[in-house]
Amino acid sequence: MDNDIELKLNSRKTDCTVQKIAVIGMAILRFAKKSMAYGLILLHVIFFTCGYFGFAGVSYAAEKKVKNTAGLRPVEIFPDREAGLIPVDSVFKVRFNQELDPNAIDEKNVAVQVPGGKSVEFKLNYDKKSKTLIIRPNELLAHETDYRIILKSGLMSKSGKKLGTSFSYQFSTAVSPLKPPVKVVSVKPAAGSEVCDELPIIYAQFDQNLMLKDGEDLEEYVSLFTGNEKWPCAVSYSRETKRLEIKPQVCLPGGKNYRVIISRKIRGTSGKLMAETYIWEFRTAEILFFVKYSYPNSKVKAINSYDRLLFTFSESVNSSSEFENYITIRDEKNNAVPGQFYVFNLHNLIFIPDFYFYKGNYKVTISKDFESFNSNRLMKDYEVAFTVKSDDFNSGDLNEKK
Repeated sequence: MDNDIELKLNSRKTDCTVQKIAVIGMAILRFAKKSMAYGLILLHVIFFTCGYFGFAGVSYAAEKKVKNTAGLRPVEIFPDREAGLIPVDSVFKVRFNQELDPNAIDEKNVAVQVPGGKSVEFKLNYDKKSKTLIIRPNELLAHETDYRIILKSGLMSKSGKKLGTSFSYQFSTAVSPLKPPVKVVSVKPAAGSEVCDELPIIYAQFDQNLMLKDGEDLEEYVSLFTGNEKWPCAVSYSRETKRLEIKPQVCLPGGKNYRVIISRKIRGTSGKLMAETYIWEFRTAEILFFVKYSYPNSKVKAINSYDRLLFTFSESVNSSSEFENYITIRDEKNNAVPGQFYVFNLHNLIFIPDFYFYKGNYKVTISKDFESFNSNRLMKDYEVAFTVKSDDFNSGDLNEKK
């Protein structure tokens, strides 16, 4: 508005000046109509007039640019939204970069709402010295409720500058102390414990059942980390045991610390959330990689010609390994037995020969360079000798018996 008034005033002054210049110019032209100075006088008048408008335009543009450099905006809000849950007796304060126009401070330009758009009654005050708008709810806020403070674009500074856009701030209130929130009563693995399993059983048990929707994605409530690395997990819930169970989808490497995080957004049947995010840690032991069991073995040395070989390891086996580079099966003439390796249930490796074993003596050798899924090498070379007593499948004895 101020700029418009100034512009009109400047325009009127300019019109009057132009009229005066025109009258003077016409008089000079009549007086010097036949004079050689006619051209020079005319040019002088034109340059003078153009110069006046040019300087006036530059002056006005510069003045307007300076006045429009700073717009009204909030620069600080209390409570700090990063501070977490707020008390129910909170008073909201918004500090601006410019002094507000008192006539613009009303409920048309400021609102407090809960989800669904329902308004909350409040009183407005303004501290002119600190340029701070104070929003004081008429009643205590409700526990465990989201509130939104809305500053509308109708708010105006004393100099006439409006908010460029509406601003919205969301807060969440604390859990009521009169109604205890859901809480964790036990966890596994125990906090600070060390486990030897690559796929440990992980769960958190609560003091009450959880309010969960059918088909709800439970992974948003639980996370498993080692450092900054998040591990993929399948999460399920048992109402019978009140347990939230976490199953890692890959083997966990040994010798590392793991952190389980349960979000405070979980709600119990009491209707209360957890008071705070629950975190506990455990460690996986440095797992030694060795052969736990084999068939054949030192006690069972004789097998049939149609048997398969089985090796069970202490750690998971990588199915993409080139097993033939580390594991050999040879007969008594040192000929390699051709066949295929198959991983079964992570820890087990099965060898199926391309042809049934002939009667005779054999030896299996597994090199200590063989690595587990977690890149741990075998503790030492492994060897086992066995004998094939029956040659029924290769000699045709079975057909004769039939």
